[in-house]
Amino acid sequence: MPVAKKILVVEDEPPVLMMLRDRLALEGFDIVTATNGKKALLSAERENPDLILLDILLPKVNGFEVLEKIKKNPKTMKIPVIVLTALSQPKNIEMGIRLYADKYLVKPVVPNQLVEEIKKTLAVQES
Repeated sequence: MPVAKKILVVEDEPPVLMMLRDRLALEGFDIVTATNGKKALLSAERENPDLILLDILLPKVNGFEVLEKIKKNPKTMKIPVIVLTALSQPKNIEMGIRLYADKYLVKPVVPNQLVEEIKKTLAVQES
C-alpha cells in the first residue's frame, strides 16, 4: 500500500479548515494544519509536506509572505503550493503566480475539483 501524501492545510477559518481537513482525509491524504502564517512556515519546514494548500488572508504573516518565504527556503522551495483564497482580483492572482504558486484557486471551490487539482499537482511533481 502506498504511503499517504502529506498535505499542509493553512486556513484560519475553523469551519473551512475542518471541511478541508475532513474532505482530504477521506481521500486518503495525511493532513497537517496551520491556522496562521507563522505556524505555516514552521510546519512547512518541520513536516516536509508533499503539498501545501494555502489561504492568503491569514493572521500574523499573510499568505503571500508565506508563499514567498517557502519558495526562497532551500528546505521547502520544491513543495508545490496551491493557493486557495477569496482574493479574486487580477492583481492578487498575478502576485500568486509571480511568487511561484503552482495553482491559484478562488473560493468557493467545489471539493471534488479541489481534490482533482491536488492530485494533478502531485502527479506533476512525481513525473
